[in-house]
Amino acid sequence: MHINLEWPRVLKYWIAKARTPLRVENVSIRNIIERNDGEPDWLVAVLVINNTSIDKDNPEYLDLTQLRRCLTSSGTFFPWTCSCGDPGCAGMFQGVSVSHNGNNSTWLDLDGNRKLEFSTSMLHSTFDDALIDGSQILASTPGREATPEQNAVEYQSAAG
Repeated sequence: MHINLEWPRVLKYWIAKARTPLRVENVSIRNIIERNDGEPDWLVAVLVINNTSIDKDNPEYLDLTQLRRCLTSSGTFFPWTCSCGDPGCAGMFQGVSVSHNGNNSTWLDLDGNRKLEFSTSMLHSTFDDALIDGSQILASTPGREATPEQNAVEYQSAAG
């Protein structure tokens, strides 16, 4: 007897694909300072869609390196992650299936069971603005760190 352990992922993909997409009219990346007693402040990035954080109660941290890949490539990526940088730690195991058609990007978020449609140029512009803003925030306060750690490289690229 052969059991295929991948069928739930395929099922999630088709359920998300059939779902009515949320057309993103405006998108921004909010750079937020998290303060922790006795530790350096952290700079985190959160995606805001149609003026609402994706998850208002527990913001999903953005992995800016993965988000950059979502802007230019099709495939499965993990733009949302935990503050430690491991998407699995935040319950993200399936990822986001990204496809591009001209200036439109479609994200099938298999973990969040949601479908989003973006203007690729709008998301790209927002990404560039967030990197500049984040690099300025980091430069303004010595000791402040980006989280997840891989975001520091993205912010530094904008400061360079």
